[in-house]
Amino acid sequence: MTRVSYSIIHVSGEALIQTYHFDRKEHQLYIDKIIKRFMNPHISDEVTRVGRGPIRKLGSRDRLIRPASLYIETTDKQPTYLAKTIAAVLEYKHEEDEEAVKLQEMIAEHGYEKTLQTVSGLDAGHLLTAVILNELEEIKGLKG
Repeated sequence: MTRVSYSIIHVSGEALIQTYHFDRKEHQLYIDKIIKRFMNPHISDEVTRVGRGPIRKLGSRDRLIRPASLYIETTDKQPTYLAKTIAAVLEYKHEEDEEAVKLQEMIAEHGYEKTLQTVSGLDAGHLLTAVILNELEEIKGLKG
């Protein structure tokens, strides 16, 4: 399990604990169970399956934007690792995935910021938008 994955689980968990008043110890037991499952070498998942449906996954109530927004609301901190993941989703290209193709077409036509606003419902001035765009620049810089 990567440092990024581990951090994302904890950031999402903190947002859930703060928002829904989950018991911290019980939630940690759940996180430990999930991490143990991720570390099982007999369980694998293809990147194309994990990345499939990027527009849905970037929706305001789905697995990336919602926990990142909740984290900001409940802690006043930046969800850096979730933002890195969201930026990576914006860069996901897979010609056999209709949503991935549509997302790249939207980016080509409207740019990253407008596309992110459209699919996520985030405002241009939202802190998460700025954090994601910053992480996207870092990813693009790594590509050369």
